[in-house]
Amino acid sequence: MKSGLPPASYSRRRNSPLSKVTIVAFLSRPICLRLFTAEHPWREHATGQLMLALHRSGRRADALAVYSTFRSAWACELGLDPGHDLQMLHEQILAAGPALASP
Repeated sequence: MKSGLPPASYSRRRNSPLSKVTIVAFLSRPICLRLFTAEHPWREHATGQLMLALHRSGRRADALAVYSTFRSAWACELGLDPGHDLQMLHEQILAAGPALASP
């Protein structure tokens, strides 16, 4: 890995369909998403996935708290509001919209 590129075997494993399925299954669990977002607090998409997983597992208040924390952090640290998609997800959770039902 002296060239700065990962070895070819890593690229094959990373791009295999099985590894993508495994990652999706892993990251759809609220506890795993919490760990990931704790390590990557600025990842808006991951925060949305955590909110959705919490909401779908009957933890609506926790999902709303995640949004509140994320929004406050972005406002304080970056002077920004969350993006449109995350704001819409927040509104849907508030309204308990049917579009958020488990697939």
